[in-house]
Amino acid sequence: MPQKNKRWVLLAVTAAALAAAGCMPPNRTEFIEKLGFENRRIARSTRSFRSAIAPLSTGGAADAAGAHSAYNDMVKLVQDVKGEMAVQQLPPASSEESSTAAKNLLQAYSDYLDKEQSILDGPMKQILAQVDDNTISNADKANTVRHLMNDVRDQDDVAYRALNLAQQAYCNAHNYQFQTLDQYAAANKK
Repeated sequence: MPQKNKRWVLLAVTAAALAAAGCMPPNRTEFIEKLGFENRRIARSTRSFRSAIAPLSTGGAADAAGAHSAYNDMVKLVQDVKGEMAVQQLPPASSEESSTAAKNLLQAYSDYLDKEQSILDGPMKQILAQVDDNTISNADKANTVRHLMNDVRDQDDVAYRALNLAQQAYCNAHNYQFQTLDQYAAANKK
């Protein structure tokens, strides 16, 4: 094999190895899809927790073990995603505007994850304390948990609004059409 062809093969193998190792920066679409994927994982992780405490709403007892397990899974997932985002590479910028938009989106997502951690450490942990408290009735637990879940929703809405603005700015900088989660889900429903 001629020397020139060997260099091209070596370059191709090196590029493939770097891409496989995650050393190649994502393109613009991969970048935003990665954040969206992680956000969907976090949203899905709440389902088990809600299922474990759901019996309270009908006067039943919550599944304490299930609630604790789901809570621990949510905490681990948020920490894992925070770790991934700490080393997340930005896509190559085609302009100063796109470079700023990507940096701002990654920072907004990092801030969002911090707020999600605060929700877990605050009202979500208080919900667990209610589930574990054997000195109060299920009806009283249900009332307190309902208020705490409203607090969770309100805090999450505020956190997501800031992230949503950064996502819109990123889409505008790259001439992408912005879709809400509901629009995305409807468009990709099979």
